[in-house]
Amino acid sequence: MLNLFNLRHSGVRSNGPDLSRKKRVIYVILVTMLFFSCSQQKVISTGEAFLTQKLEENTQQSYSFEIIIQNSSVIKGNTRSSTTNVNFEITNRINRIDSDTLHVTTSIDELEGSVKTSRGMQQIPDLDKLKGDSIQVAIYPDGDVELTNAEEEENQMLSILKSTLSNLYGFMPEKKMKVGEKWQDESEEKGVSSKTSYTLSGFVHNKKWGEVCTIESKSEITQINDVTRNNMKIHSESSGTSKGTIYCSVDTGIVTKIKSHAALEGTSQITGNPMMDDMTIPTYVNIDSVIERIK
Repeated sequence: MLNLFNLRHSGVRSNGPDLSRKKRVIYVILVTMLFFSCSQQKVISTGEAFLTQKLEENTQQSYSFEIIIQNSSVIKGNTRSSTTNVNFEITNRINRIDSDTLHVTTSIDELEGSVKTSRGMQQIPDLDKLKGDSIQVAIYPDGDVELTNAEEEENQMLSILKSTLSNLYGFMPEKKMKVGEKWQDESEEKGVSSKTSYTLSGFVHNKKWGEVCTIESKSEITQINDVTRNNMKIHSESSGTSKGTIYCSVDTGIVTKIKSHAALEGTSQITGNPMMDDMTIPTYVNIDSVIERIK
């Protein structure tokens, strides 16, 4: 180690005891500052961590969401595209923890959305009516989400909320993992199935949330959906992949941020339309999302 108290230069004449004493005082100050700056730095884990979520009853977490959905379809050689932007904020209050099942009230604090097509941009109707609403759900250890205070219905926003809650809770392996180690998860709900591989990729320090682990996720997704509208039957099938990075507090396992991209392609078969023949339409979907914890 470099000794700051014994710096000497040959051929340089001393300027007397006062200057030497001042230099030593400066050196002591520098060394003291260096020592304290090093001791106050956060020590980041470099090897392993016990990946679990330490959740408590009567606590809550708030998140902001930015979701961009790009849809393209090819109808009789013509490509039709649209871009949907949905931004919202929610607060999840954990009411009860029963046998690893979370009973949560999710409140919609902010919500807005728009759709852009070749005809221009318009706001998604009736979204403002959902602001201030809340739903009560049960989140099971495998990530499945079930409504407990309302009946299931065809509601795109409700579907987004359920998917969101599944991504925030219930994916941790509940064991000690080393950097580079993987674990798997599978889920299936209402025609949507996914197989996801998670990898603990490292640790970083966040000014707001402290020590945070980074988890890389890769999913294979398959969707099958049947809808009837005005006597038309629409059967859709699509598949693709999703990649993302999840940031979680090492101390609590609570998600602090998720950034992901999904790409799906498939077909929609339309039958029963009296105005046109039955047809099969190729479809392409790209979804980009950013989720961040607010408090």
